[in-house]
Amino acid sequence: MGLFQAEMTSNLFQLLGMAEMGLLPKVFAICTMYGTLLVGIICSASGIVLLSWMSFREIVEFLTYLYCFGMLVEFVAFVWLCIKQPELEHPFQIPVGTFGVILMLLPPTILLLLVMYLASWKTVVFSITVSIIGILVYLALEYAKAKK
Repeated sequence: MGLFQAEMTSNLFQLLGMAEMGLLPKVFAICTMYGTLLVGIICSASGIVLLSWMSFREIVEFLTYLYCFGMLVEFVAFVWLCIKQPELEHPFQIPVGTFGVILMLLPPTILLLLVMYLASWKTVVFSITVSIIGILVYLALEYAKAKK
């Protein structure tokens, strides 16, 4: 119960920070008279209720699938930056060039794709749905920012 409460609190502060930075609507930063972030609690609880109809195995599979998807996006962004902006300043150097970077990322990419391939259809559908919703929310927020 303590771990659950700590995770909930951590998520609420992430939502608060994102709202203060303008990455989420300001309603996520509104506190009640007791200092409670009501909108954040409702959002976090909604996510928990959504996951409650899944078994523990399905939740782990779902989170692993999304993690693999996120890693693949990072790999693509890394290679894209190596190709499009090779002169970009880095705090570190990888002395193998773009082709070497691609070869270096090939084994973990194959492993990630294998893990994603082994996921159940339910996990794939749920993950794709959540990803599409995330992209749509991002686009809506960008549109709202542009329109102020």
